[in-house]
Amino acid sequence: MKLSPKLWELYSSSQDNQYKIGKFHDAYDAPMLTELMCHYNPDLNIDMELKEELLELLYHYNISDFEDVEIENEDTAKEIFHSIIAHGLVVDDGYIIKPGDFKGMMMLIPDISLWLSILFPNYFFPYLYGIKFGTLVKTADLFDIELPQIPMKTDYEGRCLYYWELCSVFNQFRKENAMTMPEFSSFLYDFVPDYFFEDRDEPSARRHGNLWISGGVPDYKLPDECYWGCNAEARPGDLLLIYQTSPISAIVAMYLILSSGEVDPFGSYHCYSKVRKVSELPKITLHELQKHQYFKNHPLIRRKFQGVNGTLLSSEDYDQLCSILSAKGFDNTALPELDTFRPNVNYKINLEKDVEEHLLIPLLDDLGLVNGVDYIRQLPIHAGRGRRIYPDFALYFDDSPTEPTAEILIEAKLHIKNNKERIEAFIQAKSYANLLQSHTLVLCDDERMIVFPNKNGFDRNYYEEFYWSELSNPDRLSILKKYLQR
Repeated sequence: MKLSPKLWELYSSSQDNQYKIGKFHDAYDAPMLTELMCHYNPDLNIDMELKEELLELLYHYNISDFEDVEIENEDTAKEIFHSIIAHGLVVDDGYIIKPGDFKGMMMLIPDISLWLSILFPNYFFPYLYGIKFGTLVKTADLFDIELPQIPMKTDYEGRCLYYWELCSVFNQFRKENAMTMPEFSSFLYDFVPDYFFEDRDEPSARRHGNLWISGGVPDYKLPDECYWGCNAEARPGDLLLIYQTSPISAIVAMYLILSSGEVDPFGSYHCYSKVRKVSELPKITLHELQKHQYFKNHPLIRRKFQGVNGTLLSSEDYDQLCSILSAKGFDNTALPELDTFRPNVNYKINLEKDVEEHLLIPLLDDLGLVNGVDYIRQLPIHAGRGRRIYPDFALYFDDSPTEPTAEILIEAKLHIKNNKERIEAFIQAKSYANLLQSHTLVLCDDERMIVFPNKNGFDRNYYEEFYWSELSNPDRLSILKKYLQR
């Protein structure tokens, strides 16, 4: 959607919000920048003294070399940024980050962005999302801002330069809406969350579909709730085992995943999920697993847990681990069970049409919806001069030739096999749903229906799944009816 000029004027002209904008305008030194970072990242528990010292070192030994440069265009701004990240952090008594160590500089992008947004506000914005890159994605989706593709995990230089690509995209939006950089900063971190991102309960964690394992070296008591490196395919309700690396080298805990895996372009773990502790476990050491009849030939054990973060384990792996825990006297009934169901149909689904004819339409019939009255297939929508698109199913529709609408839009696919395909299908369907002013968007395939409610905009990571095989459960069918029936 487009930003309403009237709404933005009302926001930016109020005294309270002028104060919020002023915080970005008035910040000019390390202490003030540290306060900004801590204010917008309370979950990170930032050590303010250490952060302030780092910001001062970064400015003195790197950023200050460029403070008198005049930037006349984006090409020059990009060159300066590349020089900064290539320079490293070289202090009087040696290297903190060596020149050319883009992996090290990648971790400093938020700090670098703060200084650059002060020195060159026409080109750089302060990146204050911490490990919540998903919030930036939600903002972009809300205002139809097309984000650049995130570079590969090991492309550290590319991941550093991704910040500049974000600056270029957001500067265009900022100029189109006649904002100063302090105003745009408050737009990102105050206005959008306050006006559009209501507090929501975590998406349903009812199903325990997958078991993942990640490593870490916690030098503190395992937290009850935190963000942990995981996998972009992780979903709410999945389970996460924690492998504590050297010197413990053992599986030590299980967590419940509360949020979908979010890629962090500037983070050391690349992808995070919010998790909540289920139970600490009796230690299952690498040494034990190397001697275990089942695990000794397991790929993860053979490589001694190298590259463990975000590894998917099988249900058989889980059963074997539970047997080991039981032998140690642990009560396995305290641990969740994995779901292992598959669609229970008597016909073979080979085509997208089969999904529509044998799964979706019978469900709509069971819900009492009538074709041509409550829903229509292939509702034509004008999408530009001489171009029409045809969504698969439109529920509670108005087929006006000038401005068709539908309360619910459903797009059918044969099989959505991974996160990438889900996002691609979501983006396509979201464009249709926005044109039809829909309040609910649904993707369905041979395994499930994925329901995205419109809560001040569609969110690619906020959805609920209904597997075909579980709809014999009256409670689950009742919940789905609330989405699909008036």
